[in-house]
Amino acid sequence: MKSLCVFPLALSLCFLALCSSVARESKGKGRGDRDKSAIPDEIYDVLIRIIEGERLPAVKERTRAQRSAMVRYWRAQEDLIVKEVGGCKFICSKAKGRRILRVSEVQKVVADEYEQVKG
Repeated sequence: MKSLCVFPLALSLCFLALCSSVARESKGKGRGDRDKSAIPDEIYDVLIRIIEGERLPAVKERTRAQRSAMVRYWRAQEDLIVKEVGGCKFICSKAKGRRILRVSEVQKVVADEYEQVKG
C-alpha cells in the first residue's frame, strides 16, 4: 500500500520539475534584456544631448520627447554612448557594441542590406 502512494508522489514531483524548467526556458528575455529598437528622430536628438551631459528643463516644462528620452536613458542604465563618425553623432549600446538607429534611417539601412545580400 505504501509503494502505491510513493509512486504518484514521485511522478507528481517529476512533473512539477519538468514544468518549471520549461517555464524558465520559454520565458525569453526579461525587461532589462530587451533589444533596443529604432528611436524616433526627436527623441534620438534629445537622448544624444542627455548622454553628453546637457541638462534638460525643469520637469514641468519638459516636452513629451524629452520625458520619453529621459525614461529611455534611465532604463538603459548607462548602457548608451555617443560616437561621432564624419560629423554625425550616433547612439551605440556598450553591451551589444552596435548602433541604435533612428526611425528615419531604418528604410535606408534595410535597402542597403538588401542590395548587399542580393548583389
